[in-house]
Amino acid sequence: MMLWHVVFRHAPEKSLSTGSDGGHRRVQRCAQCISAVPARFPPKPRTDQSATLPFPPGRVAALSRPDGRLPMAQSLPMTVHSDRTLRFDRTPEQVWEAIGRVDEYRSWWPWLRRFDAEALREGDRWECTVRPPLPYVLRFAVTLDHARPPSSIRATVSGDIEGHAELSIFPATDATSSDPIDGCDVRLVSALDPSNQALRTVTRLAPWLARFGHDWVLDTGLGQFRQHAL
Repeated sequence: MMLWHVVFRHAPEKSLSTGSDGGHRRVQRCAQCISAVPARFPPKPRTDQSATLPFPPGRVAALSRPDGRLPMAQSLPMTVHSDRTLRFDRTPEQVWEAIGRVDEYRSWWPWLRRFDAEALREGDRWECTVRPPLPYVLRFAVTLDHARPPSSIRATVSGDIEGHAELSIFPATDATSSDPIDGCDVRLVSALDPSNQALRTVTRLAPWLARFGHDWVLDTGLGQFRQHAL
């Protein structure tokens, strides 16, 4: 489940971590073409320029140079954050048991091209290859730093992307009265960064593409988990 927090079909399966110059040039050309698309359909002029930036005006001021101009794009933050809470009509124990069936993951998620894991237990390291509907694959590892059934998991992600993710499972309560109700809530929090030059180039030139890949994995993975695991 932690691997839903990983980003990014029509191209050969080449890892972003291959390091070949040719591969980097192809990715850069792809990103440049993608980032150029909006230029054909320019937006209407905005009087508030800060509205087009991915952080509040105060943050823009903090990033500005003495001459008042923003720094180059490559120096801006590229972390993809996520914080979602979903409700399942199962107990925390049932959801934990489903997450623990690591040998079934690839049957639930066809975009998970490779997955090596022994169990859902503290200290285990999961090796993953993910291919969302974008022209490259991601290879990364998920190390379970903390696993306490049936309530919480904390993990470190390393590889083509790096960062941290946390999963919390707790009994559901009524939104108005706070009384216990059937089911449980699952909260997923993560902060992930691109860690190789090719992916950083894509994220810098087309940040919306990184967000699309990230959200596609989350939304698709959660739907398939509901359908196949519970």
